[in-house]
Amino acid sequence: MLHLTFSDSAKFAQAAFNFVRGQSLQISHSFFSPQLISTYSPGDLFQANFLPLTSWILAFVFKFFPANDQVVALTGLLFFFLSAFLVFCIGKQLHSVKAGLVSATFFLSSLFFQEYALNFSSEAIFIFLILLFARFLLLPGKLKTISLIPLYLMFLSRQQAPAFLGGLLISGVLIFLFSRVGKKKKTYLLLSLAFLVVLSIFANRLTTGSVFSPARIAGSFNIGAGSNFGTYIRGGEYKTLGIAGLSSKVFYNFYNFVKAPERLAFPVILFLFIYSLFVKNKNKWLGFFKVFTFISLFAFMLAASATLPNARYVHPIIPLVIISAGIGLVELLKNIPKKLQNLSLVILLLFIILPTIGHYTLDARARAKQFNVGQPPAYKQIASVIAESIPQGKLIITNLDAWAAWYNGLTTMWFPLEINMLEGYQDKVDYIVITNYKEHDGDFALGEWAEVVYQSQDIANQFLNENYQLLETFTIRPADVYENQSFQGTILIRK
Repeated sequence: MLHLTFSDSAKFAQAAFNFVRGQSLQISHSFFSPQLISTYSPGDLFQANFLPLTSWILAFVFKFFPANDQVVALTGLLFFFLSAFLVFCIGKQLHSVKAGLVSATFFLSSLFFQEYALNFSSEAIFIFLILLFARFLLLPGKLKTISLIPLYLMFLSRQQAPAFLGGLLISGVLIFLFSRVGKKKKTYLLLSLAFLVVLSIFANRLTTGSVFSPARIAGSFNIGAGSNFGTYIRGGEYKTLGIAGLSSKVFYNFYNFVKAPERLAFPVILFLFIYSLFVKNKNKWLGFFKVFTFISLFAFMLAASATLPNARYVHPIIPLVIISAGIGLVELLKNIPKKLQNLSLVILLLFIILPTIGHYTLDARARAKQFNVGQPPAYKQIASVIAESIPQGKLIITNLDAWAAWYNGLTTMWFPLEINMLEGYQDKVDYIVITNYKEHDGDFALGEWAEVVYQSQDIANQFLNENYQLLETFTIRPADVYENQSFQGTILIRK
């Protein structure tokens, strides 16, 4: 049975479920926020503080199908295959049917994109919109302006939309200035001006507090290289890096992307992409596409390096890289005898998709021995245990992320960095649930909370002793969860 593995996807799904029930985009999980705690009343939901498009799509699906992990995954797979079809269409129109098929094969074999699909993460929607934009841009004449629709929707899907728009505008300007395309220059200019309209549409909403505002990620610029984002969603304060610190951070993170290209795509695909940049072609749109893809890839890497150097923030632009790589492979094989081209293509394709084949064959056998395939993940089991002891509508401080909210409708908030950060809010927080789930992950580091898990009978923290008492401890056996590990936790209740 399929289960979500991204907690963000659980939030999107719960917001969609509540939206269908007429509660707007609201969820019952939040990052740690003293302001939200102070205004909380039993049964309250939190406003979904993320871009709405993914949840809107799921809300439409939930009108006809149950709101569960399997339906979310099937929705994601639908967009995954639609994206693969767009990859084929773009590759075919820019070069040939063979290039389209090769590119689609590259895309379908990507474990990154498969995971986004199975979680129906916002990356899956963003990727689809980028490909839809590229396909519409290849339409003849004035029909190109239809590409404004997916461009507009990008700003409702992910915060990286400005990076895409920036790459697009820079590419358009460069082509306009340095190419000899005659009357087509007017098209590039008009498109560039039209794309600026997209930003003006949001002009009255681009305030720091708006969910649509790029300024919402401003704090990420001050997260130093090597720091954990969890520090800040748990109440930590941002410290200004300054120009020198930010420059050093960008250089360090960008270098790490270049040093470990497998974080973005299979290195051979990146090599083929670079090769394609130097292949001459009479198709002017292919020339624009390659320039645009290169600049956009650079823009996405730069944006991720300046904010959070997570490869997930660069992956949405990789399908365009894959299309160029597919064209590059077809062009590369033209240098060998024609009789050997098809055989060589099959051999190279098998080599490139070998990691994916191995993942579902040899690696799957290894996983079956190491993990309990068929058992639910630990976070689902832990959420069920919590739900047996805590009713809905009670505010819970926990390190289980959004899972208890999605699976059991409990009201949860991320645990703060320090226990004493809860002082003054004890009348609002009914329960505290701390487990050793992901305790070695930097974002989930227990710190002084460790005693709640491992010394539940003898907690030394004065605040906890004065305001909370032990309700129960629990242990989950390795045989009961996919991870094949033992997990334990403690539930405290307000006195």
